[in-house]
Amino acid sequence: VLSIMNFNYLHFRLTDDQTFNVKLKSQPLLAYPTTLENNTKVYSPEELRHIVKYAKGKGIDVIPEINVPGHSASWGGIPDLILQCPEFICKKGYGVPLNVSHPKLRPILKDVLKEVIDIFDNPPFLHLGGDEVNMASPCFSEIGAKMFDYNEFESTLKTILKEIQYDESKVIRWEMSETLWNLDRAGDITHFWLRQPGQRDWVKNNPKNYSAPIITSARLYFDTNQEDSAYDVYGRTKQ
Repeated sequence: VLSIMNFNYLHFRLTDDQTFNVKLKSQPLLAYPTTLENNTKVYSPEELRHIVKYAKGKGIDVIPEINVPGHSASWGGIPDLILQCPEFICKKGYGVPLNVSHPKLRPILKDVLKEVIDIFDNPPFLHLGGDEVNMASPCFSEIGAKMFDYNEFESTLKTILKEIQYDESKVIRWEMSETLWNLDRAGDITHFWLRQPGQRDWVKNNPKNYSAPIITSARLYFDTNQEDSAYDVYGRTKQ
């Protein structure tokens, strides 16, 4: 159906707080199925390779997303890889951060990204999430810790991308819901989901320069679509 409508990309979100949706050969403990409708399965690398191959035959490239360093509750299959703040997790349910001080986080991240890039046949773009990190501040408060140095994490991510030889200019990150002005994130492409370029903090940060590459799916947020009428969706699409 996508190919009939002349779409040429499919954004495939593999991880979020609720699920780590692939059983990687390099890090099998990370596989964590969603509990929705008693589902107990995740994708195998072979299944994903088949999807990628089938999509290519229809002229569609699949863009995988591994969301870091926020929205990472599902990485809890490896002990202490996420911050242990049960009050926040039970109350909020999402926005759980990776434990960036974990001694094995760097090699685990490298394994994950390297294998995902291989599974998705060196995709034209790689999505690394990166939104709503500010949401996790109550988690840090609960355990009496200082919020991690986001720039330090991003620097690590940049180094990993160099080591696995994936071009950082092809890396996509979500727009920040709360802008950190001195932040140097890995990835050159901003993905707008909440608003359009030219609104609010984007104007302050880029008053004249709109040459930076972007993807926009602003106002097309379908995970609560049962609350919307077809007219609502049409109106947002038109916008």
